[in-house]
Amino acid sequence: IAAIDETCLLVRSPISGRLEQVAFWQKPGKESPPSICSEKACQKCIDQRGKTGYSFEPCRFPTPSGRDVVQPLEYCLPLTYGQELLAVLRIKLEAGQSLASERVFKHVGDEIAIALKLGQDRKIFSEMQNAEMALAERRTVSHFLHDHLGQNLAYLHLKLDQFAGDSQSLSPELLRADLKHMQDAAKQAYETVRSTLEA
Repeated sequence: IAAIDETCLLVRSPISGRLEQVAFWQKPGKESPPSICSEKACQKCIDQRGKTGYSFEPCRFPTPSGRDVVQPLEYCLPLTYGQELLAVLRIKLEAGQSLASERVFKHVGDEIAIALKLGQDRKIFSEMQNAEMALAERRTVSHFLHDHLGQNLAYLHLKLDQFAGDSQSLSPELLRADLKHMQDAAKQAYETVRSTLEA
């Protein structure tokens, strides 16, 4: 279809709305930093939205820059889902080359956009599932603490109120037995909190 020198994929961040580079490919054997991956370079694609939506066209037309040297063609393939711009695929051809068929890229663009949208939807769904799981875990911990820790603390509170109000009438044996029960309840409450935190 095309003799491609460099290709770069910039995906639009749902938070900032800016295009961010997520992938870069270049011709085998070539090892140089990307020259086509920038948000500014793709701003033209965003600004060119018209009645027909985003369009696939050269970003820069070839112009002679010397006797036999021609600037390479660069294309901007907007990847849209409905009217939403998801990403931009930037393509830089080898010098002097042109596309055999732009129509192929337009069809491929639709398929890439659908795959990107599905990936984003899966990620959102996964994040929602994780949030629901965290919420369910919080509810479980809340109920567990209410049922176990709350019961022990209520018992301790009741007994302390009894001691504060009428400790003189209690026999030493009954007092010792109550203190032992309170000690067990306090220990159980401590173990409940510790095991819950560890879990």
